[in-house]
Amino acid sequence: MTSPARRLLSRRNLLATSAVAGTGALLAGCGSGTPGQSASEAQKPQSPGTTITVQFWQTKLTNGEDAWYKKMVEQFNAAQSEVKVVLTQVPGDAWEQKIKAAQAAGKAPDMYIGVGNNVWVQVENGELADLTDVLPKESWDDLTDTARELVTVNGRHYAYPMLFEPQTVLYYRKDFFEAAGLDPETPPKSWAELVDFGSKTKADGRFGLVMGVTGGDFGWQSWPWQRNVAGHLPISDDWSTAQANDPAYHKLAQLYRDLFDAQAIPKQSLGPANDSTPFGQNKAAMMINGSWAISQILDEFEGLRDKVGVAPIPTHDGTGAAPATNGNMKWMIDAKSKHIEAVGKFFLWALAGPDPAIMLDYFTVTGFSKFPTRKSLVDAVAQAPDADTLNPWRKVIQDQVLPSAALEPQYDWTVAEAFGQAMEKAMRGADIPKTMEAANSQIQDIITKLKLAGKAPNS
Repeated sequence: MTSPARRLLSRRNLLATSAVAGTGALLAGCGSGTPGQSASEAQKPQSPGTTITVQFWQTKLTNGEDAWYKKMVEQFNAAQSEVKVVLTQVPGDAWEQKIKAAQAAGKAPDMYIGVGNNVWVQVENGELADLTDVLPKESWDDLTDTARELVTVNGRHYAYPMLFEPQTVLYYRKDFFEAAGLDPETPPKSWAELVDFGSKTKADGRFGLVMGVTGGDFGWQSWPWQRNVAGHLPISDDWSTAQANDPAYHKLAQLYRDLFDAQAIPKQSLGPANDSTPFGQNKAAMMINGSWAISQILDEFEGLRDKVGVAPIPTHDGTGAAPATNGNMKWMIDAKSKHIEAVGKFFLWALAGPDPAIMLDYFTVTGFSKFPTRKSLVDAVAQAPDADTLNPWRKVIQDQVLPSAALEPQYDWTVAEAFGQAMEKAMRGADIPKTMEAANSQIQDIITKLKLAGKAPNS
């Protein structure tokens, strides 16, 4: 099954702003590399004093992001003559197959971007170069603790994080709140309030809340609430023992049941769980979605800017935080690249160096709907004069969501899927204790079948 990170990226591939689409057209003539070129063809030893050519693969994103990558590579190549970066932009639906085929054939590019929290798997497979000493200590020290954790395996660093995107944020319509007699400046803080507000704001043709309602959606959207209500995930930290039968999870299942029984949420999905179209089309008063929804709301639904509020998702008792799961993007160097040091120079110039201007330009192009992984960039974005104009909800996410955010779990997706399926069954009326016991047995079987016990990285 496709990983949740890849599914989220696929949705982002479809979001393009009209403001930056023109930039993409202006830069469309910039060159790109040749997918599938072998290491021997692209990485022949260079004579002293000659330019080293390296290949950079980037999955196609929004028009604005693609244009930024092209412009950035063009600027780097013009600024010096030691290293020439050749950029290839690969369609998102072909990315996974193409990169795996290239790696299997020994034809992987020198560097590429990645998503998800599976660096340890790539390290175990021998796919990634160790970048610990390729970049200076200052570059690693500048990362937030969460960002550094993302790319660290056994004390060594194997990628450089570019951005975070919290996957679970509460969006709500202030006008619908006001019409229902609710304070438009006070979003729900507890699960009980979420059910209550959802019941009060539903109307003909409109649900109180839209979110994922399938087992696959619950598999990833419920991670923050799993951690919030139980203090752990449904598998032990060392991946040896299933923990889905913790009675605390009965409360989470009951939340979904209560929302379902109150008809505050749809019985069937209104669309992909990471698509904000139903919310933008007035089909829901509230939505749980990722920070990427900001771009879609502002770009596709004119007039909603002043009607939408943003807040952290509610917690089980209205206190503390439900740690939003941090989606991410990072740059990596292939372990078989013959030009690791040359690529490192590019990384330092564009992504990990002391001058924040290049990455600040990226966050500007994306309307400040993505969030920095470096402390110096967090400060630079906060001081940017147009940051809160382009994204009126940036500060809420930066100050109230990101500080408690957590990385995606690193265990096999089938564990998350088993838990999510149990949530859906419980939501639709199945006996909650029995359903969670069955899920616990299923996860324990997965642990045994995949020999997960003791494999958890950095545990």
